[in-house]
Amino acid sequence: MSTADKLNKVLETKEAIKQAIIDKGGTVGDVFAEYPTAIQNIQGGGGSGTFVVPAGMRFAYSTVEEFPEDWDWSEFEGATNADNLFENCSSLKTVPKLKLNNLQSAKNMFDECKALKSIDTSE
Repeated sequence: MSTADKLNKVLETKEAIKQAIIDKGGTVGDVFAEYPTAIQNIQGGGGSGTFVVPAGMRFAYSTVEEFPEDWDWSEFEGATNADNLFENCSSLKTVPKLKLNNLQSAKNMFDECKALKSIDTSE
């Protein structure tokens, strides 16, 4: 794909996002960097109320043994679905305290974590 093709794809994507914002009742100009704010300003209008931990934030099949004490888990705090979050992390020994107060589903969250010895569940 040529550079021109890539740039055209970016422009097409920008226009599609702009139209999606407008379709949801938002307002937006032509400055692409302002689109995230326009999206945040969209009021109501649906959504499932479910925050599934995205695949790119999961540790499945990782060789991690433990996480540093200062690891930032704040991105997970609103999660309602953490299915497969640590699945097949066969070397994982401990899991730090996770603030998953809204969690509704954790199917296979620790499946095949054979080295796991402790999970901090304290308040």
